[in-house]
Amino acid sequence: MFIHQNIAAVLTCMASIYGTEHHQLVTANGEKYTGQQMTCALRTPPRNEHYRVSYNGRSADCRHNDWGPARWTNKCIDLSKAMGASLHMPGSGKVNVTRVK
Repeated sequence: MFIHQNIAAVLTCMASIYGTEHHQLVTANGEKYTGQQMTCALRTPPRNEHYRVSYNGRSADCRHNDWGPARWTNKCIDLSKAMGASLHMPGSGKVNVTRVK
């Protein structure tokens, strides 16, 4: 994703919710992951930047705190359980979301 000056980049892509096996593991920025925080993982270095993610007409803001998802998954973002709940995403599987920085 490329941001130039005040122009926001919009990306529609596949996303999923972090699995429960990640609970309490240390994220790339050094904090412990909990599903109750509005966080996400992207393939760029985590800088605590905020992103707006939309799914089926609902939007929520999340903080980028971890690396992921793996390239072979064909996803552009992994979302915390709290993010998934706020967007009313299904509990498992991939969905199309829109990400705006």
